[in-house]
Amino acid sequence: MTHTGPVRDHRTRDNRTDNDSYISRIGRFGPVHSTHSVARIVSSRRSVDDRIVSSRGLGPGRVRRGPIVIAHEAPGDVVSVGTQPEGWGVSINWNTDQDMAIVAFINSSSVDELRVTGVRDGDTFQLDTASGSATYAVDTENEGIPGLISVVAVGASVAAGVFGQAELAPLINSAAQYARQQFPERQVNAKSRDAFGVDRNGGFAQQEGGVIVCAPAAHQFYYSGSDSDEGRRRWVQGNGQRTPENFPRHIAAGTAFFLRAEAPVQSLYGTGSMILGAWDGQDAFRDNFGFYEVSFILRRGQAGSWPNGPVGLREQARATKDHVI
Repeated sequence: MTHTGPVRDHRTRDNRTDNDSYISRIGRFGPVHSTHSVARIVSSRRSVDDRIVSSRGLGPGRVRRGPIVIAHEAPGDVVSVGTQPEGWGVSINWNTDQDMAIVAFINSSSVDELRVTGVRDGDTFQLDTASGSATYAVDTENEGIPGLISVVAVGASVAAGVFGQAELAPLINSAAQYARQQFPERQVNAKSRDAFGVDRNGGFAQQEGGVIVCAPAAHQFYYSGSDSDEGRRRWVQGNGQRTPENFPRHIAAGTAFFLRAEAPVQSLYGTGSMILGAWDGQDAFRDNFGFYEVSFILRRGQAGSWPNGPVGLREQARATKDHVI
């Protein structure tokens, strides 16, 4: 395919928006650069059905005829730092009105997080799968980048089955190999947590482990607390199950959620950046080891769906006494 029009670098002021400070902070890991998808470079105005492609020999950067765009044909700019596998970075820009299928590898030992900019109030997060395990009691110097994230498909009605497309195997395998090398898991019996915060014996971890997703309404990334009495108030409460009634009091209602297999679809409130990362205390990441692989679909929703706005959520929180805003 040939570039037929101007390409705007998303790092320019008119297209970076709420990603500016993040790019500046994350840049300490190496040079920051932007990669553009093939579809965006060729023309974002051309429909998939107008593209003539072979029905045989499909590979990375190729697309089937139909409403779903595969792999590097997908819109969405990827911000990379240092040297990651091609097509992968630490932040992506949801720069389309269509749904996006995304894969993320989350480094449990990095205090930084992965980010999706361009989220709008009323969009939804739909979990496909979450796997991997991380250990939270091993000294390591593997802080490094927050992980890897990439758009693997875009369409008006992306289905979860897209993650199994053979065309995506080289893209995802390259990131998995990089993750195993850069964020390796250490096989120990103590404090190992899966992506849902469950330990090897099936217990629910409260202080650390698993993945938390912060919606734009949070305006921050939420961290757990220390072993002190005050720090324990920032742990998952109750029986440790990561349901809203057990959220620590510093997480404002409606602004974040933990990955839960039994609740795969979650609303995203607020407009701006969605942030993903491992659940742990802000000063505790350096003793972590391992990573999580998470595949999910972001779907465009109806603007202004936040129930009664922030005031309504504040009153709801006061009524339940589960949160303090």
